[in-house]
Amino acid sequence: MQTLGLTLVILIVVVALDYLVNVVAMPGVTSYTPLATALITLLVTPAAIAYVILQNAKVQRANVALEEERLARLAADGANAAKTQFLANMSHELRTPLNAIIGYAEIIEEDAQTAGVTADSQRIQRSAKHLLGLINEILDHVKLEAGELRLSLSQVELRSVFDEVVRTVGPRARENGNELIAAADLDIGAAWIDVARVKQCMMSIASNAAKFTTNGRIALRMRTEGDEVFVFEVSDTGVGIEPAAMERLFQPFVQADASMTREFGGTGIGLALTKQLMDAMGGEISVVSTPGAGSIFTLRFKRGEAPSNLVTLAA
Repeated sequence: MQTLGLTLVILIVVVALDYLVNVVAMPGVTSYTPLATALITLLVTPAAIAYVILQNAKVQRANVALEEERLARLAADGANAAKTQFLANMSHELRTPLNAIIGYAEIIEEDAQTAGVTADSQRIQRSAKHLLGLINEILDHVKLEAGELRLSLSQVELRSVFDEVVRTVGPRARENGNELIAAADLDIGAAWIDVARVKQCMMSIASNAAKFTTNGRIALRMRTEGDEVFVFEVSDTGVGIEPAAMERLFQPFVQADASMTREFGGTGIGLALTKQLMDAMGGEISVVSTPGAGSIFTLRFKRGEAPSNLVTLAA
């Protein structure tokens, strides 16, 4: 009905223009053929109108889809914001009583008169600190997702950072009967870094090597790579990673194999958080792995620069 009405209007306009041009304005210049003009108009106009109506309908549907997508995105962003805020609040609420538990367990250990009480107190502390570490990882993940994590740069001797990681991961590696090899370049030097975050990333991959390797060998290495980059590498002879699992290795709350969660524990957030932290610091993480033979994780850090507002006094 809409096409018919528009066709009639166009037909009347075209016939009227044909009459005005060929009869009134320029009589005799061209032949006046109203029937041919009307016939051509009737043949062409309906198809043209139908095409325009069809395209307009497509545009309207596209606009509706875009609006629905926009509303869905707003709803998803709102849900993510609510989730982020909830996790942040819960993390803070859980950290407070855990810190109290650790503190009281330390007091009990200091006042203990028997070995049994001391051992129990140490088990409480280990369990509480493990849980606190998991909560801190979740809180860091939430901060990174919300863009609220701030880096605190300072100039640090890299050898001291490396040595501290080796001392910390050593007992964990030896508990599983592993040989631990550690080597750092003599000229590794210093860097402007967030030492806590750098150490956190180094400990993440080193602890994983200690966890997933039994009666094998773990090697920790730190080396320079040009003038602007230093590298921390961890190789092991552990369980390795299947190729299919590599694709989701850095996704949050995912482990390479569900059976690993049951056997080795963990939340699956460690490597995802490490990837987020490396991105935030302008570095990168990579991995090469052979199932059943082991893995090599590599962290590449930028040495950084002194903050622009730092004043250096000449000697």
